[in-house]
Amino acid sequence: MNDLLEGLASWWHSGVLFMPLMLGVSLVLYTLIFERGYSLYLRMPLHAAAGRGLDPSALTENQFRLELSRGFTIIRALTMSLPLLGLLGTVSGMVRTFSTLALASSTSSASVSQGAGAGISIALSATQYGIVLAVPGMVALWFLRSRVERIADAQALHFHLSAEQALSDQEDA
Repeated sequence: MNDLLEGLASWWHSGVLFMPLMLGVSLVLYTLIFERGYSLYLRMPLHAAAGRGLDPSALTENQFRLELSRGFTIIRALTMSLPLLGLLGTVSGMVRTFSTLALASSTSSASVSQGAGAGISIALSATQYGIVLAVPGMVALWFLRSRVERIADAQALHFHLSAEQALSDQEDA
């Protein structure tokens, strides 16, 4: 049991722990992005939001936009957390590097440089991993937001045209 705890502590201090954590966060993030993208791009044509169970006439324009944007706050939070987790991995890797350098007086220079190099490598890899996982999420969120705007604008235009048609029908009658 003690070996297991020491192994986990070593894993934590090395910064490697943040890689699977970032992978888990990104799996949740991209699942949410896929669901929202499927809902907004494939299931919902620009003029027929009612196909998803939304009744645009029963909602104000802002409520309609909010309903279409459901889940965007979570997507944004997860996207923003990935670079921060990468930064946390970077700090852990740098702590490992400096710990190795602190032991320089009692070990050979080859093992010190090898340990410092490994710590720097982990630190930079964690940062890179966090950024690489976050950037596509940011781009996908931008596409999803633009789709919401197009759907909401098309629905508002459709609603206004329908209202004008109803008024002209009343005037004709």
